[in-house]
Amino acid sequence: MASSHGSPATDQPVKLPARALALLDALDAIVRAQLEPPLSQAVTEAEQQLFHRAELSTNNNEQLQYLDSQRVLKHRHDDIVAATLKTVLAARGRYGQAPPPRHGSASLGLELLTAQAQDENVVVDDLAARLESRAAIVLFELGHRLAVLAARPAFDAATQPYGPPTVCRALQDAVDTLDIPSAHRIEVFRAFERLAATRVVAFYETLNRHLAEQGILPQLRVFAPRRRQPGGSGGTAEADDQRAESPSPESARATTSATDATPPTATPRTVPAAPDVHASLASEDSPGSTDADAGNVFAALSELLAQRRRQLGPGIVHGSAYEPSNAELQQVLATLQTSPAEVRASGGGMRPRSMQQLRQDMLAQLRRNSPDASTPRLAAEHIDTMELMSMLFDRLVEDVQSSHGSQMLSQMQ
Repeated sequence: MASSHGSPATDQPVKLPARALALLDALDAIVRAQLEPPLSQAVTEAEQQLFHRAELSTNNNEQLQYLDSQRVLKHRHDDIVAATLKTVLAARGRYGQAPPPRHGSASLGLELLTAQAQDENVVVDDLAARLESRAAIVLFELGHRLAVLAARPAFDAATQPYGPPTVCRALQDAVDTLDIPSAHRIEVFRAFERLAATRVVAFYETLNRHLAEQGILPQLRVFAPRRRQPGGSGGTAEADDQRAESPSPESARATTSATDATPPTATPRTVPAAPDVHASLASEDSPGSTDADAGNVFAALSELLAQRRRQLGPGIVHGSAYEPSNAELQQVLATLQTSPAEVRASGGGMRPRSMQQLRQDMLAQLRRNSPDASTPRLAAEHIDTMELMSMLFDRLVEDVQSSHGSQMLSQMQ
């Protein structure tokens, strides 16, 4: 179940630095604490289910089989949980390596599988696929963070040491040691799926949160793509999918180009490349790198805005008689924060206040506070900040369709 965007597995072991090993030790403790309760409860529920089936059965032989399997599960309960956890935690020993061949697979030789073994493999593969689908976004983030520890491309779910395929196969290996019918072993997998389905996202969120708190890609966020209707404004569905991917130099350049749209009559031009976001994320652990990277990004965006203004021609002419200080700007913004989030529209109704309206209100307030009611002139960096915030909120308003979401965005402005 390797995804197309994941890193290819290798046969060479990865030598991890001391800090990465310490982080993996902490993750092992979290994995043990998070996995042990559902594994134990799954075995218990499988015992109960087998006992219930024995009560309902009218065949004496079936009843004896169910009760025998129930006794085996109860006797080996702790062994199953311990063996599963041991296999999952041992997976970090092949960090960056190809996963081992599946037990009974064709890669081990020309061996024909029994129908029961095939059924178990299908059930376990389906279980892993469903869990992976439920936690696709958090697994995508975890794959990037785990890859940073090894300085490798992002790991997909199949090559992550704590991914659903690893956990499900570890449980299968532990249950396969039991001398009970295959259909009874499958009861354990079914019980585990019922429990894991409601906890899998929280489990991988916990691992992501710990790594982020330790400085491993703390600003990484992945959002699910939202497709637009054909012919709608704001770009195509393919462009939306590209924006929803994790940050990459190509997607950053595409987003910047879309923001800095050229009018139909403008002559072709070369758009400066956006900063390398991957390089910025990889250097987050370096002291003092965050401020420098943020400054470089803002400088690049300011240059793009300047090019856009030159192409669009003269716009609003800002006054030159009075330039407010930073303290005055902060005082005016604090005053505007207490004002209502909605303004009266021309038709008499109320509508959310836009960033353009907020900018006009801020200039009007600065004009009232200025000496001799002079026209205020904002510094270039403040003008760029207002324009960027306006573009951001305009895009968010386009994406949010519900009235509750629009109201929340108005309050944020």
